[in-house]
Amino acid sequence: MGFRMPSMLTTPSMPSLFGDGGFDVVPLLEVRETDGQITVTAELPGMDEKDIDISVADQMLTISGEKKSEFEEQKGGTYRSERSYGSFSRSVSLPFDIDANKVDAKYDKGVLRLMIPKPTEAKAKTRKVAIKH
Repeated sequence: MGFRMPSMLTTPSMPSLFGDGGFDVVPLLEVRETDGQITVTAELPGMDEKDIDISVADQMLTISGEKKSEFEEQKGGTYRSERSYGSFSRSVSLPFDIDANKVDAKYDKGVLRLMIPKPTEAKAKTRKVAIKH
């Protein structure tokens, strides 16, 4: 039993949303599976919790959001204003239906951590395969 994660959607021609001078357009995800749960960690530096959306549909977990950045500076007769906006969406397909009421979500210092418990029937389907010599 395992999960399936789509490939990264990063290209050098797209502007950076999450780094200075980088080309990351979607947050990096780490997915870990244990006997009892799947933990998904997403790096979302500089984002506010209110700009992050987490949704589930059957076996699909989706993390999406919008990053807004504005900077204004006035020195003497010079005025500088910079604005950047961008949205992202990442989806992960899990090998079981996800109960949204049981997902534990925490956001701290730019890191989103989701703990998704496996249903009893998903735990029972996991079997070790012995390697024969």
